[in-house]
Amino acid sequence: MSLRFAAVLTCLVLGGCAAYKPAPLTPGAFPARLAQRTLNPGAPAPAELTAFALANNPQAVEAKARYQAALAATTAARRAPSATLTLTAEYSKEAGGESPWLLGAGSDIPLDFGARRDSRLTQADLAALQARYDYGETLWAVRAELARARAQYFRAIQAVPLARADVAHACLRASACVRASACACGCTL
Repeated sequence: MSLRFAAVLTCLVLGGCAAYKPAPLTPGAFPARLAQRTLNPGAPAPAELTAFALANNPQAVEAKARYQAALAATTAARRAPSATLTLTAEYSKEAGGESPWLLGAGSDIPLDFGARRDSRLTQADLAALQARYDYGETLWAVRAELARARAQYFRAIQAVPLARADVAHACLRASACVRASACACGCTL
């Protein structure tokens, strides 16, 4: 019996161990990822521009991560808490004629029903709903900012020929003024 107990105990101890392999960060990877975050040359389509803005905006990425975390929390809240089994072993120096080892077991079975479970599920659902609304609001703000930037860009493009015409008109007026003042003085140009 003690060999079987030792084998089970060894399996439980080794099964609970988790391996972790630390790895250093590579600073060279960050500029490469930033270089990949560029649009194709030329004028991108509005849908492509919107998708790029939503994928690379830090607020939108953060809101999406919060929403996904809230959804994961609702999934975790729906799962019933697991029961636990605790095995104990003690060595007694005053065992008498019996085995000096005292073995014990205890279990914890959580009672999860009624208002406690309902309130936990409701809280998780409301947190997910709030995260969804925050995500939608963030996406709307990014889209509005993009639309505003595109409108300013197109206004600037339309203003360039007008500004060039104004500059040409101002140059003509300046040369006319110079000629007129030269004629008034009797100077020739």
